[in-house]
Amino acid sequence: MPIVLVVRRHLALVIFPTLVLLAAGIAVGAVRSPTYTAQASLIIGGSDPASPNFGGNISAAGSLATAYSRAIVATPVVDSVSSKLKVSRSIVTGGLSSAPVPDSPAFNVYANASSAHLAIAMANTANTSVLAYVNALNSASRSTQKLLASYEAASSKVSQDNSALAVAGRTPSNTRAITAARATRDRDQLILNTLGSAYSAALQANPPTTGVSVLTTASGATSDRKSTIELLGFVGLVVGALL
Repeated sequence: MPIVLVVRRHLALVIFPTLVLLAAGIAVGAVRSPTYTAQASLIIGGSDPASPNFGGNISAAGSLATAYSRAIVATPVVDSVSSKLKVSRSIVTGGLSSAPVPDSPAFNVYANASSAHLAIAMANTANTSVLAYVNALNSASRSTQKLLASYEAASSKVSQDNSALAVAGRTPSNTRAITAARATRDRDQLILNTLGSAYSAALQANPPTTGVSVLTTASGATSDRKSTIELLGFVGLVVGALL
């Protein structure tokens, strides 16, 4: 007997399991607790569209955005969000993620949670926590720049000392002036060497960074309930059709 005739004769037996599994998939999706997602974003500081170097800044800031987006899993950030919202660290680490915006000096912070309220709170708290963490690194970098300024000033002083020593040396009989000039130069050279070592150590410990600022905050959250119902309904339809 042709298969078409078989299907027509037993149409109910073909359709019934398909409809049952379709309904079951939809029902499971409907009763499943949804996951809510909220989004906030940060932008790399100094990315001014009015700047003549904006194109170059975008490229450099884009690389920084990729690097800074990884700060979402930094221990100080996770601890800050956990403490402020009074939720476990596992909820924070499991719910937070971040990704750079393509061709942009910005990156997005995403928060997944069991309620819209918690998702929004997590996204905004993580946003400010990442900002504080990155800008703290930037503050350490500013201290490094102060050391560099001190080193440059000390280097200039040593140059002046060498000039003074050379002038004193033109009168070999004036040993007192030569000795005093050499002592001053040696003292300032020691200061210069000390500052140079301190600057090198600080540069390794705190590489130069650029700060970030808030671009957007989360004001709402989306639910995956509809997409889950559609997915499970489709799975039920396919399985039912194959039976």
